[in-house]
Amino acid sequence: MVSLCDGDAIVLHEDAPVLDSAVRRSCGEDAVLLVHGLCGCHAAGYMIRVADRLRRQGLTVYRMDMRGCGAAADLAVNVMHAGRSADCLAAMDHVARRHSGKLGVAGFSMGGNQVLRMLGRLGSGDDPSPGWSTRLVAAVALAPPVDLARCSRFMLQGSRRVYSRYFLKQLLASIPRNVASRQDVAETLRNRRPKTLWDLDDRLTAPLSGFVDAEDYYDRSSSMHVTGAIRIPTLLIAAADDPIVPVSCFRGPEAITASGDVHLELVPRGGHLGYVDRRWRCWADEAIEAFFVRSLRP
Repeated sequence: MVSLCDGDAIVLHEDAPVLDSAVRRSCGEDAVLLVHGLCGCHAAGYMIRVADRLRRQGLTVYRMDMRGCGAAADLAVNVMHAGRSADCLAAMDHVARRHSGKLGVAGFSMGGNQVLRMLGRLGSGDDPSPGWSTRLVAAVALAPPVDLARCSRFMLQGSRRVYSRYFLKQLLASIPRNVASRQDVAETLRNRRPKTLWDLDDRLTAPLSGFVDAEDYYDRSSSMHVTGAIRIPTLLIAAADDPIVPVSCFRGPEAITASGDVHLELVPRGGHLGYVDRRWRCWADEAIEAFFVRSLRP
């Protein structure tokens, strides 16, 4: 359990390297933090698959549960949201205190936005660089919703509305007990239940998190504002057919500005966190493994 500055807490699940003791000692103290996406937790399939690959490479892996998610379900009275990069920073602080070697971090979907925002704010000086920042040598963002407003509008168009409805249903069904017991939350849900993800963020996520409305929340929490300041070698993987994150975020006149340390791997197909090849294997898992091995095992 990692305590946060506002009294809430998150949880990290540690996966030790799957190696004999002699080899493990030679691997040193390198570690990687994994951050899940919206409606996910430490037990999401992609978290388990990537953690297994990395621990077999001699790395200690920490799978994070955001506020109100997984094992942290009853440890928060505040809601998780896409802009909580400070929670990732707190998790990295904890990992850095336990390991003296190189560090890496990977975020999936919404977790990817949090990770990119953390890196950009460190690079821009918006957040002071911790002592371990020089040991953070690699980062990965998989299908990150870098422009939250654009992504939310995208899911309200045509057949993609099914994704907005899915997230809405899952989020309403999994409101943490301590959050649901708040009077302002109970009143919001009793008066008129949100009908879209945008509506939920406008009436619940934003006011509970100190934002004016959904527009304000999306704008202030989007990593696109700081991706140009990232100074850590970062692999960003996205797909042109992603039904949640439009390709215009990464290609064309409205694409985000990223620093030279961000390598964009934009593929024609892959959906949202899919990236399955002809043998029905998730090739992104292999790409993430290879990237961390190159960066942490030069």
